[in-house]
Amino acid sequence: MTKQGHLRLISLVFVLLTLAANLLLSACTSNAGGTGTGITPSSTQVTQPSIYNAPSWWNGQDCNKGNYPAAYDLLGYDNRGNPKTWRGIEVCGPLPGLKSTGPQEDFHSYGAGADQYMFQCTELVARYLWVVHGLKSQIADGGQIVDAYTGLQNSPFHKVVNDGLMQMFPVEGDVLSYGPTADNPHGHTSIVTDSNVTNGNGTINIIQQNIAWNGAAVPTETLQVNNWIIQPGTHGAGSVISWMTTRPVVSAQQPIGSATSTPTPTTVPAPAPTPTQPPTPTPTPPAPFTSGTWHGQGTYYNGQSPFDMLLTITVNGNAFSGTLEEDMYNSTVSISGTITNSTSNSVTISFTDDSTISGGQIHLNCTYTATIANGQMSGVWYYPGDSSPDGTITLTRAA
Repeated sequence: MTKQGHLRLISLVFVLLTLAANLLLSACTSNAGGTGTGITPSSTQVTQPSIYNAPSWWNGQDCNKGNYPAAYDLLGYDNRGNPKTWRGIEVCGPLPGLKSTGPQEDFHSYGAGADQYMFQCTELVARYLWVVHGLKSQIADGGQIVDAYTGLQNSPFHKVVNDGLMQMFPVEGDVLSYGPTADNPHGHTSIVTDSNVTNGNGTINIIQQNIAWNGAAVPTETLQVNNWIIQPGTHGAGSVISWMTTRPVVSAQQPIGSATSTPTPTTVPAPAPTPTQPPTPTPTPPAPFTSGTWHGQGTYYNGQSPFDMLLTITVNGNAFSGTLEEDMYNSTVSISGTITNSTSNSVTISFTDDSTISGGQIHLNCTYTATIANGQMSGVWYYPGDSSPDGTITLTRAA
């Protein structure tokens, strides 16, 4: 009896030790980097936690349904088998049946910064940057996101221009900014969920809000990378102009973002000028928006024929005034507007046609918004009271 009891005790101890070993093994494997989202991180990615929390004001309901009854989520998988959520960060709608410009989402009351319209592309990125990095929501269009957040004090992000010079590529958790298009003067923004790039060539995967193509939402997309430059998407979002990353930004001689590199930031001192050959001053680029004449065409979204436009502008600081002439309607109106945003190589403007000079067939009090870069003005126009654009404008600066 004693021997049998002793054997049973030994067996029990062995079982307990085996269970403990299994528990320890499970604990190790649970921290091995699994995502729980169907997205497998590549070997080049920065380590990410398994899941991120939703913002507190959603009160546990997907896509803020409790505060915005018209909202619905886009969870699940699209027809290409790609997940529509990344590590708990949900891509939300409504789109495209109902415009993704709902009421403002309440970031401000929770100390999270500026409110965001549900569910624009910027809301997704602002939500991610708040719940993951504690960065307060900023008032910025999609094309301004990288500049807005890398410019914050104590921001962990660094800006990389999408020109290939740094020989870097985005990895999971990085954020992209896209330039304006003829249909969207505000640009776009998205979050990188995975990357597979070798020697500057490959692909990156992103999630995004408020992009539709052929009547269907496009919550995920794969972008090509050629010679370290991210190529434009194929669903209307436009071209990536810059992106931001928490990794150190280094010179092209020390490329990072590859599985085989272990970069460290370096500072290359500029060569000192010699007494006999002073350095050549850097020329100041010409201002992209000055007084002058612009000509081109406007279009209607309802299918009406395009019309020629002649815009004559006098700029005074951040304000401007002038005339808009449309030959098709044999009419001229006065306009007034303001510069709403400005960088070293582009400006964004908004103006209205407030009174008739001649004719009378041009609709008054329409709103025009456009971005100007490289002598081109591209934007949209709205009838009074409309929240969605009624057409586009594309003008060229006269020589």
